Amino acid sequence: MDAIARGMDAVFTDPNMAESATYTPAGGGESATVRVILRRPDVVSDFNRGQFVSDTTEFDIRVSDAPELRAGDTIDLGDETLTVVGEPRRDPRRLKWTAEARA
Repeated sequence: MDAIARGMDAVFTDPNMAESATYTPAGGGESATVRVILRRPDVVSDFNRGQFVSDTTEFDIRVSDAPELRAGDTIDLGDETLTVVGEPRRDPRRLKWTAEARA
């Protein structure tokens, strides 16, 4: 394991950066306890001459925890269930996924 992979693992195990969740594949596979980094940024979209601000929900998850992450998979965080929408994206080193989700 190289230094970047070790650093990524350190971030995901840090209780101030990531939180525990339950990952369930859409195809009905086995659920697993994973660590995720949750973000809820506002996104500004331009349309005609106006701008619109919309809420979004994104999370990062290690590829090693969810090697086949895809749309329809779910992440349970406490009493909230997030469903992956669209195609998740991997970082250049293929260590983590970034996925958009909806409650």
